[in-house]
Amino acid sequence: ASLLQPAALGRHHMLEPIREFALEQLSVAGWAPDADARHARHFAMECHGAFDALIGREQSVWYARIDAEQPNIQAAMRWSIHDAGDRAAQALRVGYGIWRYWWQRGYWRDNLAAMRQALDVNGPDAAAIVRREGDESAANAALLLHAGAARGASYLAAGLNDFSLAKSLLSHALACAMQAEDDQMVARTYSGLGM
Repeated sequence: ASLLQPAALGRHHMLEPIREFALEQLSVAGWAPDADARHARHFAMECHGAFDALIGREQSVWYARIDAEQPNIQAAMRWSIHDAGDRAAQALRVGYGIWRYWWQRGYWRDNLAAMRQALDVNGPDAAAIVRREGDESAANAALLLHAGAARGASYLAAGLNDFSLAKSLLSHALACAMQAEDDQMVARTYSGLGM
């Protein structure tokens, strides 16, 4: 028998005892924090890149890909939420990138909770700090990431019939988009407020 088992999309899974042993060895060697950071960073970038693909010609491929990667995505999200700054921004990238996937699949409650936690940890104040350091472009990018994640979270809240929370999240998204002076995000957010 092989130590690796074939899975969907050409992926492989380790047998659980092998996986546990590997994680233990990473920890003993002191490499676990770096491995966790790389893992989360990889999946944050993958998910962030999925935003447009989930409504494009390749959407069925992306849905299958995200289906196969759910355990990795959830692990990256959990790891990223536990710290302010770049780690929490990674959680926002995950949520912003694949909120449509969660909404379509009906994965509302747990992912809404995770997105709200990421929004709370990495509030729009992070953009103000970057702006004070003189990087207007990075400040606007942080605001737009925050606006997009809040907008996505609002759809998950609406899926749970919590329209009060959805409106609150959209109002927050609108404030961030207006502060970043991004007309497209402002229009998208106004569209959501009309739902």
